Amino acid sequence: LAQARPEWRGLPVFTVGDLTCKIELYSGGEIACDGTLPGVHNGDDEVYVRPPGGAGTRKAASPSMTVPAYPGTVRELPAGHRIDSYGGTCLAGVDGVACFGTLAGQFAGFQVDADAVHTYGATG
Repeated sequence: LAQARPEWRGLPVFTVGDLTCKIELYSGGEIACDGTLPGVHNGDDEVYVRPPGGAGTRKAASPSMTVPAYPGTVRELPAGHRIDSYGGTCLAGVDGVACFGTLAGQFAGFQVDADAVHTYGATG
C-alpha cells in the first residue's frame, strides 16, 4: 500500500467510499468511521475502536464527522493508500476500509467491507 501524500499525514477526517472516518488517538481518543455499515441492522451507523479498550458499532454522535474541526475540506483517501497518525492507521481498499491502533502494546481495530463490519482485538 502507498503512504498518503505528505500533506495528508495526520489528517483527522477523510472519506473512504461512503464512509467518513477519523483518527484521533492522542489523549485517549479513538478511530471511527460513520456511514451505512453493511450487515448492521440495528440502526448503528458508526464503527469505532478505542485502543486498548472497546471496539464495536454505535449510533453516530451529533454533529457527525462530516465537518472537520480544522479549516479545509474533507478529502477521499484513495484505494491502496493509508494514513498513519498518533499510533493509528487506516487503509483504504477497493471495497472498504481497515483501521487499527495500538496502545500499551495492545492491538485493536475494525474492518468494513462490502458485506460486513468486523472488529478485532478489543471488545466493548
